[in-house]
Amino acid sequence: GLAALRDHGAGVRWEIDVGDTYWLASLFYLGEWREMAHVTELLLRDAIDRGDVIAQQCLRSGRCNLAWLMLGKPDEARAQLELAERTVGEGFYLANVQMLTAAANIDLYCGDAAAAAKRLDDAWPHLERTGVLRLQQPRIELQLLRVRTLLADPRADGHLRTARGIADELIKEGAPWAVGLGHLIRASVLAWAGSEDLAMRELGVAEQHLQATQMMGFLHVAQMYRGRLEGGAAGTARIDAARELLRDAGASEPDTVAALLLPWPGDVRSRFE
Repeated sequence: GLAALRDHGAGVRWEIDVGDTYWLASLFYLGEWREMAHVTELLLRDAIDRGDVIAQQCLRSGRCNLAWLMLGKPDEARAQLELAERTVGEGFYLANVQMLTAAANIDLYCGDAAAAAKRLDDAWPHLERTGVLRLQQPRIELQLLRVRTLLADPRADGHLRTARGIADELIKEGAPWAVGLGHLIRASVLAWAGSEDLAMRELGVAEQHLQATQMMGFLHVAQMYRGRLEGGAAGTARIDAARELLRDAGASEPDTVAALLLPWPGDVRSRFE
């Protein structure tokens, strides 16, 4: 594992950096956001001390940049991204995908869905040309980013229809982690459309898959939204419990993080209620 490479490897710095990136990805999807933020800080400090520009670039952008958003520090997230952007050359490559992902996430966290949508619209032809969408993991993550942007502006023409199509595509991917996300997105689309009973059913399916894949952060978000659909004292209790679980996971602002991961009617960032 990574420990063996660090202790006994020679000339394997790149392999260690790649392993660290996937380690942080695992922490994000497992909902261990406090640990993710802590490890990101440690790895970034080490990369700075070593003068490793590429490692710094990776840790300040892409999925890793979410570490600062989980801590409720969007200004710091943007500052770290700006440092990373200075190291990117001309053209459009994987590093640009990482910059795009971080920038759009910051936009969504700050409630600027229009800015996130423009970034994605401008970049999508480049994403298709580079072939990154042929790879399952980045394809799923970019589609998830796209659908979150659509649902942050659900009243725009065609957004709910397109979001439902993406949800269906994620389920068809067959990857267990994507299936749970697909059903969660379906639930959001149905909730925005006013079909609360169907949304509740999709939430139940999503929760089963998210529990099975141990995607606890998204699971707590689903439970919060179930509470909103339930209403009453029981619904309020479920929302409060989910909020505390998100806070324990490392989300400084649980409601804002929930809205970032999947917009839902009544979100603190929603401008469409």
